[in-house]
Amino acid sequence: MIRSLARNGLVERSITATQRSSVTRRPLGYTQAPLCFNLDRPLYGSDPTFLLSSARLLSTTSSSTEKPPGSSPESVQLPTPKPVTRKPKIDLKPAPVKLTKLPQSNTVPSASTPTPSDKSSATASKAKDGSSTTLTAAQLALRTAEDAKARDIAEAIKHGILAPPPAGAGTVRRAVHQIWELMKFYFRGIRMVMRNSQRTKEMQKRVAEGGHPLSRWETRFIQAYRQDMKRLIPFLLIVLVIEEIVPLIALYAPGMLPSTCILPSQRQRIQEKRRERLTAVVDVNQVLLAKIERLAGDSGIVTPSQLDPYATSILSTILDASSIIPLNAMRRQKITKKLTEIYEDDTHLIREDFGKRLTAEEVTEALEERGMCPLEQSRLLRWWLKGVTDVDETNAISRRVALIALAGLRKTGS
Repeated sequence: MIRSLARNGLVERSITATQRSSVTRRPLGYTQAPLCFNLDRPLYGSDPTFLLSSARLLSTTSSSTEKPPGSSPESVQLPTPKPVTRKPKIDLKPAPVKLTKLPQSNTVPSASTPTPSDKSSATASKAKDGSSTTLTAAQLALRTAEDAKARDIAEAIKHGILAPPPAGAGTVRRAVHQIWELMKFYFRGIRMVMRNSQRTKEMQKRVAEGGHPLSRWETRFIQAYRQDMKRLIPFLLIVLVIEEIVPLIALYAPGMLPSTCILPSQRQRIQEKRRERLTAVVDVNQVLLAKIERLAGDSGIVTPSQLDPYATSILSTILDASSIIPLNAMRRQKITKKLTEIYEDDTHLIREDFGKRLTAEEVTEALEERGMCPLEQSRLLRWWLKGVTDVDETNAISRRVALIALAGLRKTGS
C-alpha cells in the first residue's frame, strides 16, 4: 500500500509539473465567472485536463510536497516480506520402524505393576475359569449318577425287582416306563416301612408282657425301622419333587435313603464306599491309633473325654458316626450312642455262641460296624467278642474305644 502511494505521488508530481508549466505560459486574467463545470459556457477553467490536474493537486500536493526534514524518496525503506515457512510433511504411511537391539544388562528387570484394567481382566478370567471348572464338575457328577442309575436299573431288572420295558419301545416310552417302575419301587419301600412299624409294635408288646426277649435280629430290625422313620419324610419330598436326583443321593449321601428304598446294586456300592473309607482312615492314622493304645495302658480303657478333637473326628469316621454339625461335643455324643448300640449287639452275639450262626455277609457287616477291615472275618469277630467278655458295664464304652485302636493297629492276635 505504501509502495502504491509513493508511485501515485511521483506520477502526479510529474503530471502536475507539466500542467503547471503550460498554465504559467498562459496569461492569467481575472474572470468573474466561477470555476465550475458548465457545458453551455466554456471557460478557461472548464478544460477537463486542467480540472483533473487541479483536483489532484489540491488533494495530493500538501501531502506529497510537505516532506519531513532529512527524508528523501530514495531513503524510504519498505518492510521486507517474511519468508514463507513450509509446514512439515506428514507421512501418512510410515515405514516399519527398525528395532534397535537394547544393551544387555545383568540386572533382572522388575515386573511391571499391573494396571486396574489388567487386574479386572485377570479377575474376570479367573472367575470364568472357576465357573467353567464348577460347571464341568457338576456335569461330571450328573453323568456319573446317570451311568450308575442305568447300571442299577439293569441289575434290578435282571433280579426281577423292576419290570423290563416292553419290546420295541421307543426312547420316550422307555424313559416313561423307567420312571414309573422306580416310583412304584419307592412307594413299595415306603409301604414296607409302615408295615415294619406294626411288626415293631408287636415285638415290643411281647417283651412287655413277659415273653421271650428280643433276639439280635429283632433288635437290629427295630433299630433299622427307627432310622427309616427319620429318613422317610425327607425322602418322600425328594421323590415327589425331583425324583431324578435319587441316584445322586445314593452315590454321595446314602444316609438319606431308607433301607427299604435302596436297590441291591446301590446297597453294594454303599458298602464298598464304606469299606474303602474305613481302610483309608485306618492306614493314614496309625500314629493316632498308637496314641490311643498308650492311653489305654494296662487297664485297656479309654474314655471318649480323653480324646482330643482330631482323635474324636477320626473315631467318628471309623465308626461311621459322623454328625451333621461338626462340633466336638456332638461327635462325642454320636460316638457314645454308636458304641452303646455295639454294646447291645455284643451282648446278643456272646449269648448266641459268639456269632457262630451268622452268615458271611452278617460277619462282614458286624466287623465294619466295629471299625475293622474284614480280612479274617470269623477270627476277628471272635477276638473282639473275647475282648469285651467279663467287662464291667460301666466300662463298656471305654473298653471298646481301646479295642478299635488295637484293631486298627492289627494287634488282634494270631
